Amino acid sequence: MLPWYRPWGCCRWIAFFSMAIGVLNYPRLDWRFVRGDLHTVPVGSGPDGKPAVVMDILLFEGMTAEQSLALATKKLNDAPDAEGWDEGFQMFTSMIVPALRAVAGNHPPPPPAVAG
Repeated sequence: MLPWYRPWGCCRWIAFFSMAIGVLNYPRLDWRFVRGDLHTVPVGSGPDGKPAVVMDILLFEGMTAEQSLALATKKLNDAPDAEGWDEGFQMFTSMIVPALRAVAGNHPPPPPAVAG
């Protein structure tokens, strides 16, 4: 019953949790927050700089990764600026992500899924 746990309209708040999950599962990716006027998502990019994982736990059932990114980069002419978020995202990326990577590096990868 995952929809019950989704904080609709709070993508910026849930983005920190989403990024933590992404970093723990894909610690070798370069993780950044992608933010626009309508949406925010954590994105893990590979060595080529291209997005490899989009951690959108709010809209994943109705949107592809590409659609989530498009929504997260959309700018509106009359939208007020979301003050303070960029600083919070930067702090999380510079302080928390390295700590999460260290934790992820000390644990073996999860076993492969078993079909059944």
